[in-house]
Amino acid sequence: MYQHIFRDPGGESVVRRIGDAICPDGSIIMVPPGAICIVAVNGVLSEELVPGRHTVHPGLSPFFARFMNMMTDGEAPVSVDIYYITTTRIFLLTVPTEEFLFIEDTYKLHVHASAACSIGLKVNRPKKFLETLCGFGRSFDENDFQPLLLRLFIPRLREALARILSITSMVAIQSQTNEIGTGLSEALREETETWGLLLHSVKVLTVNIRAADAAKIAELDEQKARGSINISLEYQRRMQMLDSELNEIQRLYGDIQTRTVVEAIRNLTSNQGLAANPGAAMAILPTAFWTNDSIFASIRPYVEQMLQSSSFTGDANEGRESTAGRIDPDNARRNFGGKRKPPVPRVKK
Repeated sequence: MYQHIFRDPGGESVVRRIGDAICPDGSIIMVPPGAICIVAVNGVLSEELVPGRHTVHPGLSPFFARFMNMMTDGEAPVSVDIYYITTTRIFLLTVPTEEFLFIEDTYKLHVHASAACSIGLKVNRPKKFLETLCGFGRSFDENDFQPLLLRLFIPRLREALARILSITSMVAIQSQTNEIGTGLSEALREETETWGLLLHSVKVLTVNIRAADAAKIAELDEQKARGSINISLEYQRRMQMLDSELNEIQRLYGDIQTRTVVEAIRNLTSNQGLAANPGAAMAILPTAFWTNDSIFASIRPYVEQMLQSSSFTGDANEGRESTAGRIDPDNARRNFGGKRKPPVPRVKK
């Protein structure tokens, strides 16, 4: 088996992948200016390879490859994926939030809204960025780049928008999109950096309030202007309603955090595509669900219930089965909580 030379396949995508590469020891990787290369050997990521020429040793001998393949019934014993990541340009991601709820501040109404934002991003820690994307499943490639980013940003964007809109006047929402974008940037910047990305800008394209909710607020504003509504009494009434709802949530789930987790799990089990790939489904849950002891303890019964459902059993367990043939919650925690750090493949310059 000959040693190979690998080059950036090019293209507009920020991430380019050479999948299932035949890469014997001593193969050469060429990295162009403006890019970083990372080699994944059996799922373990190498260190970042800077522009230049690099020799890699993934553990596949060029002299004994045929014999090694014979011992594994013709299947190569080493899996190699090569990723090229652009680090010098800002790319735009358009994120639609779909509909979400927030509590309007004046009357304490539950308001339904949807929005679309354009987010400017730049990769500043390629290995961390790739670890974030690869966590969704083994089949990640450049075609999954945008969908996986949307999975990361949509829930965080909805949560941040709900907080900001709750303290913004309804009549000023459309005229204060720049200020809302600034607030979103401040809310998202820190977590975005943990994914290996530098947040450059957030621009709010549209914010839409459900017509019925906008009409209700307009009606209350008109009553307020006529003096036919007591804002103090209306505020107290709304707060009593909120307290009642919070008490019901506490009775059913224990706290709001657990309810959010349960709803996320229900969404996963109702998605046929994710039900067929539980590894990707588990990776969608935030890391804190697995690493925080108190959170994991509170949600463990719901995780176990999900894993025992028929849609999450069988041969789709991706190597994380328990002895009962299902994914074990504790094994899932170890896999997706990032507590195990396998050895890094050896790379020579």
